[in-house]
Amino acid sequence: MKKIMVALSGGVDSGVSATLLRDEGNTVLGLFMRHRFQKTLDSEETRNVLNAWFGKINLRVYSTDLAGNLSERDWTPDSFPFLLPRDAASAIEVASFLGVELVILDVDAPFSSIVDNFVSEYYCAQTPNPCVLCNKKIKFGLLWQVAKKLGADAMATGHYVKIGRVKD
Repeated sequence: MKKIMVALSGGVDSGVSATLLRDEGNTVLGLFMRHRFQKTLDSEETRNVLNAWFGKINLRVYSTDLAGNLSERDWTPDSFPFLLPRDAASAIEVASFLGVELVILDVDAPFSSIVDNFVSEYYCAQTPNPCVLCNKKIKFGLLWQVAKKLGADAMATGHYVKIGRVKD
């Protein structure tokens, strides 16, 4: 039995991954990434979603900076640190259904640097692939750092399955 952080998007693939890992006896910690480029609920919708789940799910909110420093954010349904991404509402529902804790991780600073790089390269007549940089720096870099800081032994997603060791 391990503690495994699952990048929980709120979609079917990550939900199935979390279910399979939980059913194998592992402790699953869901993690949803938030950044400014997502479609969000408005302030009233954000408050309604959080009020509906407040006290029914263990939901923690963290922010991270470019250096990977992690800071927990205090929140209530009436004073949430940002508008809730639409997909986060699904992730909350999936985590509740599975009975797992969910972390919403604000990755706005590192993700914005990926977008800035894309724009800069594009303006220089290059054809950048931001996913390559994002996978390296955020999905399999920063998320692994966060997973370890939150006590996880391993990390999983619903996509790009490959079993292996990540070098620290």
